[in-house]
Amino acid sequence: MATIKYHNAGKAAPILNEGIITPSVLQLWKKKAEIFFDIRKIKDADRVKNILACFLTQTIVNWINKNEDAIKALPWVDFMAQLKKTALTPGWDMVVFWTMVNIKQLRTEPFCLWMNGIRGVNFSLSDTRFHKDAVSLRAHLESHISDDLADFLALLSKNEHDRVEAIKDLEEWLCEMMEIDEDMSKSRKHHLDLIEEAVKRQCTSYASYSPSGFSSTSSYCSGQNSGSVQGSSLL
Repeated sequence: MATIKYHNAGKAAPILNEGIITPSVLQLWKKKAEIFFDIRKIKDADRVKNILACFLTQTIVNWINKNEDAIKALPWVDFMAQLKKTALTPGWDMVVFWTMVNIKQLRTEPFCLWMNGIRGVNFSLSDTRFHKDAVSLRAHLESHISDDLADFLALLSKNEHDRVEAIKDLEEWLCEMMEIDEDMSKSRKHHLDLIEEAVKRQCTSYASYSPSGFSSTSSYCSGQNSGSVQGSSLL
C-alpha cells in the first residue's frame, strides 16, 4: 500500500510513496498538500508545479513526464480530478459508496470503531457526488447501527431520547452516541455477571443436596456453568 511522508507543520510538500494507491490515501495526500499550500502561502496558479515531484509511483511519474506542460497549467481542482483518473480504478467511487452503504455495525463492534470507519470511507469520497454532508452522514449512521444499540436507545426515557434527538451538531451527537454505546456495554456485562453468579449458586445448591456417592454432581455443575456462559454470550 502507498504511504505518505509529510511534515507535521506543513513546511514541506507531502510525498506519496510507491505502492497501491487507495482513494483514502489519495484524499489524505490532497489534504496534506493543501495544508502545505496554506503554510507556504502558495497561490492556486502555482500549486500544481510545486507538487509534481511528490510522486514515486511509476504510473503517475510517467503520466506527469508525458504531459508535464499541460499538467502545470491545470488549476488545483482540475489537477486532482485528472490525478484520480490516473491513479484510481475507473468506477472506484461507486464501489466505495456501495461498500459504505452496506456496512452495518456488528453486534460486538464498538460504535466508536465502526463510526470512524464509516467516516473514513466518506472522507475518501470527498469531491465526488457520493460524499455525504453532516446531516446525511448522521442519518446514515442512525439507520445502520446494530440492532442491540437501536433497542438500547429505544429503552431510554422520553426526555433522554428527545434530548439526544435534539442535538444538531454532528460531533456532539457522535460523542453522545459513544457514551450511550459504552453504557450499553457496561449494562450487558453486568447482566452476564449476574447470570454467571446465578448459575454458580444453582450448582452449589444442587451439590449440597445430592445424595452421597453420586459422583457426577461436579461434572453436571461444570457442564451447566460452561453451557450458561456460552448461552449468556447470546444476550
